[in-house]
This record gives sequence, structure tokens and C-alpha cells, in this order.
Amino acid sequence: MEPSENIQVDFDLAAELAPFVIGGSAYACFQCGACVAECPTAAHVEGFSPRKVVLQILLGDRESFESEDALVWKCSSCFTCLERCPQGVRPGELIAAVRNWLVKKALVPKQLADIYNAVRKEGRTVPRSSAIDRRRKELGLPVVPDAPVDELKSLLPQLDRGKKEKK
Repeated sequence: MEPSENIQVDFDLAAELAPFVIGGSAYACFQCGACVAECPTAAHVEGFSPRKVVLQILLGDRESFESEDALVWKCSSCFTCLERCPQGVRPGELIAAVRNWLVKKALVPKQLADIYNAVRKEGRTVPRSSAIDRRRKELGLPVVPDAPVDELKSLLPQLDRGKKEKK
């Protein structure tokens, strides 16, 4: 059987991510699928599979990660895959490393960037409002204190989706 296209393998991506994965290596993956067997995201999100993400890393398929609907953003980070992998590859940590790499390149889905920027601006994912404050009072709940926004800003870098680093 003839391959329908030439596949260019780029081992640099796996090497670039390796320092961020404690004790595991994408190179040890032999695509057995054990990580998929009990993955709740794979069971409920069409097209997602930790095995597929690891394969994309092994192939150095950077382009597959650089879209708003990249598989790495679908992972629920339950880390069941870490417990199931017979090779100790640690797919969940690889996925987290790819996400961090994408954040540094400002290649984050708009919804996540909006949440991140809300936390940076107001210290919460959902901004306070007079309606929320009024309802909390009606329910006898205490006033939500202001978040330490200055402290958060010092911890979180600015996420500017407008500046995309090119390869």
C-alpha cells in the first residue's frame, strides 16, 4: 500500500516539551490506546484522544495545535491517562505543556483568553454586578470581598491574542 502523502516528522517539538513532563517522555509511547480507554473526554468529545495528541507531538505537527479548536483545549485535565499509561508517557502533562507553549505564543481560544483576561482585570472569571450583589443579599449571603487584583496582575503575564509569534 502506497502512502497518500509524505509525512514530515519533526522531533523538535517533543524535545522542546520534554523538560516540562516529570519523568515521562513522548518517545516511549507506542500508541497502545490505554490512555483513551477510561478518558472521560474521549468518551464524550468527538475526535479527542490523548493518544492522538501524543502522536501529533511525536510527529512534530505544530500546525495541528495552532487552531482555536486544537485537541489540547478539549482535555479536561483529569490525568486518568497518567494512571493508565503502561509506558509512563504522562499524556496529561504533555497536553499541559502544549497548552503552556501555545499560551506563550498567544495562540489561545478566544473564550479562554476572555476568561484569563477577566481574572487579570477583576480577579474573577465572572465579574461582580449589582444584580449578583442584590441576589446574594436576598439569600442572606455575605458580600463577596474584592479580589487582590494587583497581586494577581503581578503573577499573571498579559495575554495579548493580537501578537502571535511566528515560527
